[in-house]
Amino acid sequence: MINKSLVKMALMTFSVILVFSLGTKAQDCCSMTDAELVDFVYSKLKPKYADQLDHVNVRIKDRVVTIEGWVAKDKMKIDIAKLLMKIKCFKSVNNLLTIGISGGCPTGTKPCGGACIPEAETCNIRGKGD
Repeated sequence: MINKSLVKMALMTFSVILVFSLGTKAQDCCSMTDAELVDFVYSKLKPKYADQLDHVNVRIKDRVVTIEGWVAKDKMKIDIAKLLMKIKCFKSVNNLLTIGISGGCPTGTKPCGGACIPEAETCNIRGKGD
């Protein structure tokens, strides 16, 4: 028979380790560069939206996220924004995603995979193969 106090102590120790490790993971992104954060964001989006990432560009400058391109449904646009807003390391999220396939890039923008981004910006798309 196992001593009840030993089991309680083991459970308490496990709980402390779990809480500490979750807290550490949440803070990890705060020490990342903007370029590292782009990869971090794509890693968060990929499990649920891998089929959309070929036409979604993520830019981050000074902890401000801009996400642009297009997604198939309005719900996806909302879900992606909510997911990004949960990441504590960002000052704000600019969700410029459109719904449905674009018909070419407007003046002042350039193609970035299946998205259109400002001409002066960098294309950071991380598609299915990345």
